[in-house]
Amino acid sequence: MEVDVALAKPRSITDHLPGHREFDAVCSVTANLLDVPDVRAWVAKSFPIVLVDEAQDLTRERLSIVKSLAKNSILLVAADEFQCLQNALRPNPFSEWSVAELNPQRLERVWRTDVADLLGAAATIRDGRPPPTGRDFQTIAAPNANLAGTYLANQIGWRGRNNSIAVLAPTITRYVSDTVNWAQANRTRQGNGPYAISWERTEQAEFTDLCARLNMPARATNAEALVAIGELGTRVASDLRSWLWKQRNVLGITKVSRTDVELAIEASLANRRRFARASNPKLSAMTIHAAKNREFDGVVLLWPFQVGGDADQKRRLLYNAITRARKWCIVLAQGQAILNAPPFA
Repeated sequence: MEVDVALAKPRSITDHLPGHREFDAVCSVTANLLDVPDVRAWVAKSFPIVLVDEAQDLTRERLSIVKSLAKNSILLVAADEFQCLQNALRPNPFSEWSVAELNPQRLERVWRTDVADLLGAAATIRDGRPPPTGRDFQTIAAPNANLAGTYLANQIGWRGRNNSIAVLAPTITRYVSDTVNWAQANRTRQGNGPYAISWERTEQAEFTDLCARLNMPARATNAEALVAIGELGTRVASDLRSWLWKQRNVLGITKVSRTDVELAIEASLANRRRFARASNPKLSAMTIHAAKNREFDGVVLLWPFQVGGDADQKRRLLYNAITRARKWCIVLAQGQAILNAPPFA
């Protein structure tokens, strides 16, 4: 008699390995691995002390990694729930866990600045009160880009000598871009300007631009891909050349797809942003989100009508912008109605 025996394959953590674009899924697999005591012990041998910053931005998948690491390693974690700008993280997973399982120490001293106007404005915004104005923190209604550009150029001229200045905005609207463009192209009656203000693009915007300029077919030889990469004339070219060298000399691959090259571009941009030393040009413009973790001597905050979110979200955005400044901050609002409503009133 013949008997068919079906052997059930045990389910493995590696049954499905997500791609690098599935970052939350990668974190879930990592957390599953760290559930294994031997894996945790091995990691703790290499990393007995782990530092975690901006923990308020941890998704539940990334928080699972931190929770597992805490079982074997010493964790030093910094977080400020009020600086979380993601609506999807409210209520905040890390804050809930830290209150329930840990004994967090509240740090009261501000090291970034000792300017009373900035400290007072930040404190009142956190409390939901209107921020007081003074010499080093001001709110001004500038209904059109020409007027806002004049204020911007004058602030750069009067306060910008040997200082770094960031032009921030909750979102990039026509009012915001036209204001920066005006200061880049014109001189004020007071003799200030024009100024070379450097726009810092998002990683996604730079990736989209590079892919649009990548002149190569669906499949190409390594030599053809090298030519296409060289035509981009970008700082990621050296990373892509190294990647192509590995494809040929390590893996024996002599032809690559356009999709593979685009993935290599994406990985290069991500690694450079994560690991490179932050550069602070003297004059730069960016969103508030892009300015997180950075400091500037002065901040000019452009606040257009098109700012989404409820009053609490707007308070968080305003607080994050003000706390990027070490010496002074001026808010240019697109209309007086903005200054008569939350988060300014």
